[in-house]
Amino acid sequence: MKISLLHLYILVFTGLVSTSSMCKKDENTDPEFTSLIGYWKLKSGKTFAINSNGQEIVAATFNPGTVAHEFLSNGVYKGHDLVGGTPVETGTWELNVTKLDVKDIEEGTLSIKTPFTQAMAGDIFVDPDGSIKYSISSIEKPIGGSKPIITLQTKAYEAYPYDRAWAVYVFEKQ
Repeated sequence: MKISLLHLYILVFTGLVSTSSMCKKDENTDPEFTSLIGYWKLKSGKTFAINSNGQEIVAATFNPGTVAHEFLSNGVYKGHDLVGGTPVETGTWELNVTKLDVKDIEEGTLSIKTPFTQAMAGDIFVDPDGSIKYSISSIEKPIGGSKPIITLQTKAYEAYPYDRAWAVYVFEKQ
């Protein structure tokens, strides 16, 4: 499916903040990954693309502090639109860590599922099961910083006029 760049920006931003009521069982949250639990505000975000010359470019930049993710210990996810007035609603989250360094996640997958993502199942960067799966890494104690950060990256997807695009977001724990 080809999509215009404007639609891509809207979908990526909406995917970050659009959620609705869903619940997940308490026993599905592994206690060793409790460092993810909490409120994370966007520190930086960019959409990258491959242009017609085969070069990687920055196609969009997201303003810091515009959105936030909140991960509760019972698997509930809350998306926060901090500038647009969209009401906070809930969804679910799951974390699969494949490589851990003490408390830092070196490699893993964070899956977020909401009614919005379920309605977009199989389109763009949304998986057929209706979830957005991000590659995730974390730093519990960043050099020169005092707050933990997580980096989330979407999978690459087709985005007209580019061959493919993907987004990378850095969130800081509040």
